Amino acid sequence: MALDEFLENPESCNCELYAAGVQRALGFFIPDQFRSSDFADDTAYTKRIDYIHQPIQTGDIIGLWRKGETNTKRIHLGVLRWNKDEEIVEVIHASKDKKSVVVSHIGALLLDPKYESIAFIKRATFRKRRLHNPHQLRELGFSLLAKKANVR
Repeated sequence: MALDEFLENPESCNCELYAAGVQRALGFFIPDQFRSSDFADDTAYTKRIDYIHQPIQTGDIIGLWRKGETNTKRIHLGVLRWNKDEEIVEVIHASKDKKSVVVSHIGALLLDPKYESIAFIKRATFRKRRLHNPHQLRELGFSLLAKKANVR
């Protein structure tokens, strides 16, 4: 499925399309068919965030996997969102198990053996303002960012 097709029907996606779709709606260019291994290795469209020393931002991409895993094709992708009401970090991601896009508390995800380790946190860098789409952001669970005229 191409990224533009996903943006028309976000319920029918995988984690990679969801993460790329959110970035595209935020106004960042991510190539079609960008896989989790591409996100892991990429330096042209994203930059790695040292989340111990740098604050994360709503919209950052998180890669999760099993402890000890080395195959970057097995990374599960999500997009981070700060929930200011509960003061927690949430991960919005396409869940294979639930066959839909779900919101998970990051702590709960890290307790799941499939997602117990953070492979990376990355931030999109290749801005194309014409891609910014507030309507799609609302549909993808990022209403707060849809209201901001100048995100990131």
